[in-house]
Amino acid sequence: MAGPRRGTKPKTNKHKHPTKQNSSESIKMQENVAIAVIIIVLFLLLAIAGFAIHRMKNRVDYGKKPAVDEESGEEAG
Repeated sequence: MAGPRRGTKPKTNKHKHPTKQNSSESIKMQENVAIAVIIIVLFLLLAIAGFAIHRMKNRVDYGKKPAVDEESGEEAG
């Protein structure tokens, strides 16, 4: 009786350790992280550009004289 015993199953590891992923899962995870980083950087660039436009617009508005409403003669506000 050199073969396996009756009633026993060969040991197979069904559960993978989270740090021991196969190469395709690892590459997919790296792609997801890269896409997330690109989206975050683009969002930050848009926020900085919007803030810069806001600051330039407000800086220019402070130098102007207030507009006068022609009908009432009062300052528009």
